Amino acid sequence: MIERFAENPLITPDQVAPTSPELEVWRVFNAGATVVDGKTVLLMRVAERPIPEPGTMSTVFMDPDRPGEYRTMRVREDDPDLDVFDPRGVFRYKGHPYLFCISHLRTAVSEDGRHFDVSDTPAMLPEEDYECYGL
Repeated sequence: MIERFAENPLITPDQVAPTSPELEVWRVFNAGATVVDGKTVLLMRVAERPIPEPGTMSTVFMDPDRPGEYRTMRVREDDPDLDVFDPRGVFRYKGHPYLFCISHLRTAVSEDGRHFDVSDTPAMLPEEDYECYGL
């Protein structure tokens, strides 16, 4: 019989280092697991967002001029070109949709399958135009 591990979640956002000082890890989810050389390895999706500032909406996206780096955009909440049509994570600015966050893939390794050491760096970052909202 399968039993739920009482110490869930295994990994929380505060256990994952952000990729940049102006970002915070917002969510950690959708992990895939495997065993390699007797250790449990997770490949998980990490969503990061700009550290919130009162009175603004913000987004982060891949910088097309500097591959592998992020660019942050902040818009005042009273800007007439801002449309927060989905408070769960999407807004439009000047007609263009933006997500509040961007995601990448990161690994975590465990000797016991319950306590994980999370890599400080992404295993995969978005690189292509179609990955503008992350992986």
